[in-house]
Amino acid sequence: ASVVISEFRTRGTHGEEDEIIELFNPTSGSVLIGGWQAWRSSGCGVVASPLFTIPANTWLPPGHHFLAASADASLTITPDLVYTGQLYDNGGLALLDAFDQVVDQVGMCSSTLYHEGSSLPPLSADLNQGYERKPGGSGGSCLDTDDNLADFSFITANLRQNLDGPAVWGRGVSRARPSLAPR
Repeated sequence: ASVVISEFRTRGTHGEEDEIIELFNPTSGSVLIGGWQAWRSSGCGVVASPLFTIPANTWLPPGHHFLAASADASLTITPDLVYTGQLYDNGGLALLDAFDQVVDQVGMCSSTLYHEGSSLPPLSADLNQGYERKPGGSGGSCLDTDDNLADFSFITANLRQNLDGPAVWGRGVSRARPSLAPR
């Protein structure tokens, strides 16, 4: 029961720099994600580098999403954070907390530094596509068995969500009385 990488893409209709990373809080309490970082690992390699840091005092309420997008991302909503780095099509992605501990990770190659269990196939076409954590959509994005292939589904033409979006209370998402924190 922790914040997870709920959706991502390494390329989109605008090419290899059309990226998004969406986080989701499936817990019943707000989580202070300020100071957390996204790191990337090189394609089928073990070289890691920071991608972005979430601004201080950023809270992720229960059932809500945080959307980070590259400067070239094709989106219909405003991201919560814009970054300038680039994900590798056959690399990995990790979410680290304020103590530099890996909270969640996903990879598109079994030998990349960041991945859990079986890796996902790389995204190689410039299409509206990506990966979303199961069950997905209104069912929530909270399945985490520590196996990327089991936890994520390939998706096309999906609905991105940011901090301003409504809470998602699908199967597996705790519906305990939420504790709210300032945004």
